[in-house]
Amino acid sequence: MRKILVITLGLVLFTGTAVSADGGAITYKSCTELRKIWKRGVAGTRAAARITGAKFEPEDFGANRSKDLDKDGAACEDAPRKNKTIKRYKIAPGAKLKGANLKGANLKGVNLIDANLTGANLSGANLSGAWLDSANLTGADLTGANLKGVSIGSISASTSVGANLKGANLSGVNLSGTNLKDVDLKGVNLSNANLSGANLFRASLGGANLGGANLSGANLEDAKLIGADLTSADLDGAKISGTDFSDAKLSGIDWSGVNLDQEATMNRVDLSGVNWSGIEMYLDLTGANLKGANLSGVKARYITLSGANLEEAKLIGADLTSAALDGANLKGANLSGADLTEAFLTGAILTGAILTGANLTRATMPKT
Repeated sequence: MRKILVITLGLVLFTGTAVSADGGAITYKSCTELRKIWKRGVAGTRAAARITGAKFEPEDFGANRSKDLDKDGAACEDAPRKNKTIKRYKIAPGAKLKGANLKGANLKGVNLIDANLTGANLSGANLSGAWLDSANLTGADLTGANLKGVSIGSISASTSVGANLKGANLSGVNLSGTNLKDVDLKGVNLSNANLSGANLFRASLGGANLGGANLSGANLEDAKLIGADLTSADLDGAKISGTDFSDAKLSGIDWSGVNLDQEATMNRVDLSGVNWSGIEMYLDLTGANLKGANLSGVKARYITLSGANLEEAKLIGADLTSAALDGANLKGANLSGADLTEAFLTGAILTGAILTGANLTRATMPKT
């Protein structure tokens, strides 16, 4: 027994590490010590492991999280190693990489200005901080790629101005905090992409797939999202003044953290059953489907609801002063106590609507 104890103590002294209290993951004193066990470092997620080349060891990563200096989900991954994936290719401005297989490659900070990446496989690649201005990425697969902080100039999906991403698969990419001002990504697949804090001012995203995308804190002012799929997207804290969501798919969105007191357009969108009770809004909801929606107590002066379907909607105590409700379907809607002063109700359907205690001063009513 005495010999066994001596050997165990010797191992602890030799490794120079601290073992966690529960005998699990080890907290190493330095990256040098960690790399003696994990040569390429440790990653907390499979995505980070794929991008950085570190070993997927979530418990060990958790114990050494302080060593993840670049916050890419991997610790001590910068140990010198050969990048077999890109060794075959010349990575430089204007590089001819058409159809290149760069899956999982570490291309962090590389200069690929004017490069031809048509049809290239960049899935899972680390392109954070890379220069892609005027690069041609037509048909490239960027599924799960890390594009955080990438420089792409005036990015375009349909022209040769800026990076060309026509038909590119950007599903799950990391573009958080990236400047995408005036971006043209019409019809591009950005499902589950991380666009948190991104600047999408005046972006053209018509018909794009943004299902499940993280757009929290993003600047979407004056962006065009006509016909885009935003199913279950995160818009918490996003700036949507002047944003056009017409004909977009908006189901599954948690609106609790979205400021709707902005001049956004949501023509013909399906918001049936939505709960917007008590909020302030300044929206154009022409032709929108708000059947069964809860809009009780909303402060919606001057809101446009022309031709909207508000059948059986709850508008109890709503402030709809000067609201445009011409041609709206308010069949069975509850407008008790609502303020409809100077509201426009020409051609509206009020069959079965409850107007008990509603203020209809100078309101323009439908002809009977």
